[in-house]
Amino acid sequence: MAAKSKLPHGFPAKAERKAESLRQELGLKPYEPLCAFRLCEHLRIKVVVAQQLVGLSSESLTTLCHPSGKHWSALTMPYHPSQQSTHLIIHNGVHSPARQQSNVMHEVAHILCGHQLSAIDTGNGLPDYMRLYPEEQELEADCLGWTLLLPRAALLYALSKGWDNAAIMEHYQASAQMVQLRINRTGVKRQLAYMRS
Repeated sequence: MAAKSKLPHGFPAKAERKAESLRQELGLKPYEPLCAFRLCEHLRIKVVVAQQLVGLSSESLTTLCHPSGKHWSALTMPYHPSQQSTHLIIHNGVHSPARQQSNVMHEVAHILCGHQLSAIDTGNGLPDYMRLYPEEQELEADCLGWTLLLPRAALLYALSKGWDNAAIMEHYQASAQMVQLRINRTGVKRQLAYMRS
């Protein structure tokens, strides 16, 4: 039985540092919200929704962007028109705003990590674009993407203010699952309890 993939040692701490440094570049405090689309503009990454793609059949759009929102989320490809952008992110505009933030930030994380595509998926209507990453790289992109959206500093700030999960969701444009996952993984409630004692 193959060993389960896990994050490299120190990667979560590195992700926290990256979340803080990018906020600093954008003139934000470490606990302030970071919009995925604003970050893409800062990093010269072009972002479009799949519905904007010329030549994509309606059948492919239906397959990719079903109203249930349970299908495809986003993808990244190299993009260098006149050196104005470094990458292109295509995402599912049917998803909720919070899910779109998460989808795009996950793709940004792949770019920031310098991940390399390993395979082509020809079954989703975009044979030239749909790519697969190794499992280890997906774990890194999950960790960094989630941390960019909700770094430890943001959670400490919000919880110290007495915000509940709903308030954190609204302020940081994050889903309920994202907020709870980050609270659990960072251990911020234990840290606050220790500080208050």
